[in-house]
Amino acid sequence: MKYCLMIMVSSFCFSLYAQVKGTVKEVHETSFEKPQHAITLKYYSDKKALVIDKPFWLKKNTEYTVFIEGVNSAIVKQQFHQKSFFWVSERPKILETIFPMGSSYQYLISKEVGDLSAPESMNAESTCVPKSLSSLIEEAIIKYQNLMDIKQGILNLYESTAILPNMEMAVNTSDTISILLGGKDLSDDEFAMKIKEHHLFVKTVEELYAAYLSQLKPDCVSKECIRNAILLRLYVEEIEGVNYAKLLAFLKASKKAKEKIMVSSFKADKDLVELDVKLMNTFTGDTLADNKIVLDTYGGWSFDFSTGFMMNSLINKAYALKSLDDARYEVIEEDGSEMDFGFGGLGHLTYKYSPCFKVGIATGASLSLYDGNLRYLLGPTVLFGKRNKLSMTGGLSFAKLEQLSASVTRESDGTHTVPITAESIPTYHKLKTGWFVSVSYVIVSKK
Repeated sequence: MKYCLMIMVSSFCFSLYAQVKGTVKEVHETSFEKPQHAITLKYYSDKKALVIDKPFWLKKNTEYTVFIEGVNSAIVKQQFHQKSFFWVSERPKILETIFPMGSSYQYLISKEVGDLSAPESMNAESTCVPKSLSSLIEEAIIKYQNLMDIKQGILNLYESTAILPNMEMAVNTSDTISILLGGKDLSDDEFAMKIKEHHLFVKTVEELYAAYLSQLKPDCVSKECIRNAILLRLYVEEIEGVNYAKLLAFLKASKKAKEKIMVSSFKADKDLVELDVKLMNTFTGDTLADNKIVLDTYGGWSFDFSTGFMMNSLINKAYALKSLDDARYEVIEEDGSEMDFGFGGLGHLTYKYSPCFKVGIATGASLSLYDGNLRYLLGPTVLFGKRNKLSMTGGLSFAKLEQLSASVTRESDGTHTVPITAESIPTYHKLKTGWFVSVSYVIVSKK
């Protein structure tokens, strides 16, 4: 009986191993090799979330690189933190002598730009302004308008590419800005210099006009002159209110922007990996997404403790004396259970074929509910579950059981007898081997 049961348990373990190994191989091929060792997170702007379209497992002790797609690299900044954890189970008290190090075995195994409306146009030709100053004012108005067109052009580019980049549109915007600044194929540094020149020109003309008006007699200063002075001042303030350095940085980045960015690399060296990823819009300062992504690992060896119920074939038999004749007592075996039941613990050394399935070997002890003695256990084990796990184990059991002493006479008819003078039944303890099966439970915590 015990050998049949052992064969059945072993066959069950190995058949499950083969079945799950094939399943894991299929998942591995579809999840890791395209692309190999890469984790791609897709950004959904409507949900403001990062999602793995096809969840998969990480192979333990393997390097992975995290990518984010569906974003514009010209405006996206990411913050990334990765943490790894073990699932650790506490050692049952009954296993203190077998596993003195307890759970240590587990560690051994393993600000937005505003859309300002332009002030109303001013009349550069005024009866109170010399012709030379009027021409400067006209040129200042043109440069002011060019600066506003540049701002609006880059803002339009941002509105069109806030989610996905468009390099062709960025290049066209850059070409238009070159024309507005009076050049062709200007470099990024030339852009900055030309914009600064436009700004200083408008500011200088405003100061010259204000100085000219301050020299006139009050009765010579018309309402039109005052209006023009105010408008020039507003032009200068509006130009200074625009962060052209920020706009040009966005334009520069947009000309080589990608819709997929590499975040970071890490090694999946424990049972669980948590990825904290935050995306921010560098143009507006908004948070685009803030997600925690949890990935389970497979592969590698792990160690777990479980507690549960055990059934084994080692029974401590009870004997009694029955009067046979005037000189002898017959030693008879009392009726009792054919099986021993107990409660105990197991230590499982297993290989993780998936986050939910482990196969390996277990050893432990069971405290008999009948005689209060220990049965020591050893055999193959299977664990089911991602976090807390159900284990099924079977194999050999060992215990010292009471046996009839050699001083007990075995008669020809098979009966055992002792002299009538015997005060007790002579017995001794002998190490016996049997079989066991158990169902136990692994309770873990994240560490």
